[in-house]
Amino acid sequence: METDANANIKPNKKKAANKIDPAVAFLMSFGTYLLEYGEVDINLSNEQKQALDEFKRI
Repeated sequence: METDANANIKPNKKKAANKIDPAVAFLMSFGTYLLEYGEVDINLSNEQKQALDEFKRI
């Protein structure tokens, strides 16, 4: 993953040795799903929510 000057996170194929295509395909399909059906309902435990809140960067 790579961060640009605007703090956008994007995949970086330079270090992936052609292994990025499935990840990009998933991200594109997930984005299409969100556009079609709206938000995804994700149930997180309190421990998972805390870990997500503490998560700073990839």
